[in-house]
Amino acid sequence: MTALAVLIGVSMIAGTFVFTDTIHAAFRQLFTSASKWRRRDRLEPPGHELAPQRPASMPVSLVRRIHALPGVADAQGQISDVATIVGRNGRVISSTGSPTLAISDLPPPFSGERFVRDGRPAGPHEVALDEATAARQGYHVGDLVPIVTGQPVQRFRISGLVRLGGASLGGATFAVFSLPTA
Repeated sequence: MTALAVLIGVSMIAGTFVFTDTIHAAFRQLFTSASKWRRRDRLEPPGHELAPQRPASMPVSLVRRIHALPGVADAQGQISDVATIVGRNGRVISSTGSPTLAISDLPPPFSGERFVRDGRPAGPHEVALDEATAARQGYHVGDLVPIVTGQPVQRFRISGLVRLGGASLGGATFAVFSLPTA
């Protein structure tokens, strides 16, 4: 019995390590595919990833200047923030501890988004939801979904369902808006 207890205990610990490593790898792949352009000239001190950081901000004028540089075929900016999606039951959709991402749509090749059902959000009252959240909540293309951003709750029509990169989101939720709406 003692040997069996030790075997089960070791198996559970090993399983936990595999599970947490899988989640970590999925989030790393998610965020690297969502952000293809990174600065390579900045050195970060060890442990910087533990300190809370605000997303970098870049004025539209700088994106235009980058686009005008010789050898640059195109340049795009993206708006990202957090949002709260309300489920069909009227309750906030909670994810696995990660915030709900609200991002502006980017044209290929800048985006890691892949629309798996219908299309991109085009108007001020349209949104694309991640495929897994829509399935869990019973939302379909054409449905109205309440979303809270920096503004009071608004109802957006679902224009499409989307995946972000090839990684599992680990239960995270996200909403994609057109650039002017974002």
